[in-house]
Amino acid sequence: MERGFFTEESRFGDIAIAKGYASSNQVMDSLLAQIAEDAEGMPHRSVGEILCEMGVITSDQAFEILNELACVEISDEARNKVAASCSHNLCCLSLGQDQVCPAKKHRPRQILPLQSRKRADCPFLKSYKDAWFCICPVRVELYERYGV
Repeated sequence: MERGFFTEESRFGDIAIAKGYASSNQVMDSLLAQIAEDAEGMPHRSVGEILCEMGVITSDQAFEILNELACVEISDEARNKVAASCSHNLCCLSLGQDQVCPAKKHRPRQILPLQSRKRADCPFLKSYKDAWFCICPVRVELYERYGV
C-alpha cells in the first residue's frame, strides 16, 4: 500500500456517504459550514471534524475513513508489470492525485482514455490521432478501484 494519494478534503464526504455513515445532505451541510467558518476567518476544520461535531458520524467512523483515505491498494500483479518500465518509480502513487493524467469516464478495460497528459516521457502513454491513452496497469487499476 502507498500513502499520500488521496486527501481528506477530496474524498472524505464521498466515502462517508458510500459507507452509509452520512447522507449527501449531511455532507453538503458540513461543507457549507466549513465554507462559512473559513469566510468568517475561523480556524479551518475538516469535513470529518464538522460531521463529528454535528453528531452525524462517530470519531471511530471518522478514523476509519481517514485510514482508508491514507492508503491506496494496488495489486502486486499490476506493480510487477510496471516496475521495470516506469521511469518515474510509480510516483503517481505517492505524490498525489494531481500527478496522474486525468482519465475520461469509461468502462474499465486495459486501455485508459485520457483527458490530457501530465508527462510526455511516460513509456505507457500512447496517442492515436488527437487522443491520448494510458496502458499502464497501475494507472488503469487506480481508475478501476478509485475512479481516479
